[in-house]
Amino acid sequence: MKTFGFFVGELGAGGQETQLVYLLTELRKKDVSCALVVWDYQSKTDHKAHADLLESLGVDILLLSNQSIRSKLKLSRQFLSKTTCSSLQCFAFYLNFYCWLICLLTPMKPIGGIRNRLAQYRTSGFIRFWLCSLFPVLKISNNRKYQVGFANPMVKVIYSRTAVVTNQISVPPIKPDRDFTSDQVFQSVSVARLYPEKNIPLLLHGIANAVNAGVQINHVHAGTGALHDELVELRDQLGIQDHFRFLGEVDNIPSLLCSRNLFIHSSRYEGFPNVIMEAMCYALPIITTRCGDAEELVHNGVNGYFISMVDPMNLTSKLVHVQSNWDILSSFSENSYNMAKEKFGLEKLATHTMEAYAILLPQNHS
Repeated sequence: MKTFGFFVGELGAGGQETQLVYLLTELRKKDVSCALVVWDYQSKTDHKAHADLLESLGVDILLLSNQSIRSKLKLSRQFLSKTTCSSLQCFAFYLNFYCWLICLLTPMKPIGGIRNRLAQYRTSGFIRFWLCSLFPVLKISNNRKYQVGFANPMVKVIYSRTAVVTNQISVPPIKPDRDFTSDQVFQSVSVARLYPEKNIPLLLHGIANAVNAGVQINHVHAGTGALHDELVELRDQLGIQDHFRFLGEVDNIPSLLCSRNLFIHSSRYEGFPNVIMEAMCYALPIITTRCGDAEELVHNGVNGYFISMVDPMNLTSKLVHVQSNWDILSSFSENSYNMAKEKFGLEKLATHTMEAYAILLPQNHS
């Protein structure tokens, strides 16, 4: 029986790690043999929870942490050789070249990963970017717009053998109850790590302007990151401490989403946004930037609205508009959930991945 190998940077609570755990879980349900290499394992609660779950499912795991790069490459090759993997799929763009090196001169076929727009990866350095673009030749992207914002003519050639497998999520069988008639206060929520690409200042300024315009809003943000102190200071300077709370890391995101009546997403860069998918599953109206493949998830005026990535007044105007047309949130909520039921399902993740393998590696995965 073939074993499929997977390669990831960490095992935290981020979108790419979550999708990997979903994929391996679904593959194991189909009795597919899997092996996983974690390049930079950290003994945090969420990392350990993922590792324990995957081991309980029968996934062979190699956890690497403080070893040198050379040692990590050697240990990875030895581990994957013992598990007789026929392929190694990378779930982190910056590890693509290492994925290729691990498979070099072995029967394993490397498959690179693209989890975001290529334009964002340029910040990793010129040489590293092109090494991770050129090697491996075969790649899987989780979004169809990965080339947007990157006009180099070589890109279409280098990425000509790229399959797309979009993210998936489990949809609750029953639509969460929501009441948009009794309380015209935005109980809004956002979920994102506190990093520059998540564009949280846009959110803060947009909500501050809305409060000044008389909008009633109580916003909470779930997520931690390097910009926490800076963003708290900005919030306090804007004087919206009573309207915007940073919750830090939240263990139960579904429960949080169920307690709110509007989801706002301000990111500049995404692949296939997991958090928007989750918000739709819990019947939330969406206000979002056109990040990644958000336009495949949100239909403007149907289950939400799009806003500018750079102009906070655009978010403000949408909040003012909805405050004056409150009943629209009920139809947005209904449409979000119905669209989620039609589009999403974890079983599709394994099926679509195997279909991509059959296209990319027809002889190895027939």
